[in-house]
Amino acid sequence: MPKYNKLVRDKVPRLISSEQRNCSVRKLNGSELMMALRKKMLEEAKEFERAGDMDELADILEVIYAYLKAKGIEFSEIGANQDE
Repeated sequence: MPKYNKLVRDKVPRLISSEQRNCSVRKLNGSELMMALRKKMLEEAKEFERAGDMDELADILEVIYAYLKAKGIEFSEIGANQDE
């Protein structure tokens, strides 16, 4: 079985299983999760740079939401950290 070592959405393993294929997953926590989310953000930003479409922008936003959730931060708090 190929090894991908990729951060995936929760539903991806179920989709793979529904196609009668096997996969193994490991839940990341703490600093390991934060590192994986930062890496995923860069990956998605590069894809947006290449494609420039809304799907890639939505992927970036999804990573932002996941990062904030892992840090226990509300999305509304981001505005307080923006430069005016």
